[in-house]
Amino acid sequence: MENLELQRKKAVQKAQKLKKFYNHAAAYAVINLGLILLNLYTMKLEGSFHLGDFRVIWVISGWGLGLCLNYLNIKEVFFGKDWEEHKMKELSEKKTATGDIYLQRKKTEEKMQEIKMFYYGVVNCSIIIPCMFLMNLFQNYIYQIEDFWVRWVILGLGISLLIQYLRVRDLRLEDLFLGKNWEEKKLKELSEKEK
Repeated sequence: MENLELQRKKAVQKAQKLKKFYNHAAAYAVINLGLILLNLYTMKLEGSFHLGDFRVIWVISGWGLGLCLNYLNIKEVFFGKDWEEHKMKELSEKKTATGDIYLQRKKTEEKMQEIKMFYYGVVNCSIIIPCMFLMNLFQNYIYQIEDFWVRWVILGLGISLLIQYLRVRDLRLEDLFLGKNWEEKKLKELSEKEK
């Protein structure tokens, strides 16, 4: 009974992910078609029809790469069922403070999803950053400029990965600066001063 319910829950989650992907793909198609038409119109107004003026290509390629990675995430190309089962077993072997098996399983599933999302973030960054770097080099070559804008992409993705890593490790940002359990230590210290 519980296994059947779990399978149904996973099927519903996968269907929701597919629905979001289809909405994402539809938005990609419609918005980029509009951007292409707008770019062609401005090129016509300016009277120049060479590749360097077709700037919408950066939006199409960057967003398209993100859309492809989203699809690979849904199809579980990188982290499939075997990985998920192994991680569930590994996490469930760790003892929890409560004896409630349902609560322990729920926490284990949530933790596994956080870890999975972190790994997807690492894979996505390892694909996106080199592609964006090449796009930046290509753009600099076409326009004969030296603008290294990809550093902001790297910084943003790096901060995002750091936050995901902290979440996976059950750390909060204040723990980095003040130490783990700072609040508890401070409360204990203040209560001892009052005595």
